[in-house]
Amino acid sequence: MYKEVIPMKFGEKLKALREKHHLTQTDVAKELGVTQRAISYYENNNVAPNDPEALNKLAKLFEITLDELLNNDGQKSKLHKLIEKLLLDTERNYLEWRTAADAGFFDPDEAWFDPIDTFNLEDFSRYDGYSFSARESYLAYYRGGGYLIAKLISPEGEVDIALFIFIYRKFSFIANKDSIKKIDDLYLLLLNSSGEVDSFIDEYLSDHPDDIPF
Repeated sequence: MYKEVIPMKFGEKLKALREKHHLTQTDVAKELGVTQRAISYYENNNVAPNDPEALNKLAKLFEITLDELLNNDGQKSKLHKLIEKLLLDTERNYLEWRTAADAGFFDPDEAWFDPIDTFNLEDFSRYDGYSFSARESYLAYYRGGGYLIAKLISPEGEVDIALFIFIYRKFSFIANKDSIKKIDDLYLLLLNSSGEVDSFIDEYLSDHPDDIPF
């Protein structure tokens, strides 16, 4: 007989994970650098922390992925789906990629690039273990909307995709296929004149829906 699976809310999941690992609210609070009252609030009000670093600490503490922490069982986050589609569209040449200038910066005269800061490839070696070079790092934009997406080469030579957005004059790392965290001083950008990132993601995911492997 089919049994309906009732989605577990964030607070319920947090409490279940905490108890599974035999941790108190105080234990979890110490790991996150917050008060015990904050953990109690998350559990009782089913509210997830809005700090990406705190979410990553929780995922690491419980040895699960962010998708497993934040989403219902068997579901993928919107960002996870987005990364998969970007990888697929790259393989099928649906995205237009432009190579970073050999001099280590992007040409501000390009109509699709709104210069905010200098892009220095040499500064990238300390981030996420990626090895960057002018001939291996790319930007792409989606339609005419100004969205820029980084294509990276990992130390193992595998192509990865990462998303960035420029908010409050700081560059924030949105996600790659493995993680979601924030890096303030990274010089890749995802431009959006309206600031509605979710709208862009929804629109992009709706393109070629039959091709998306989920």
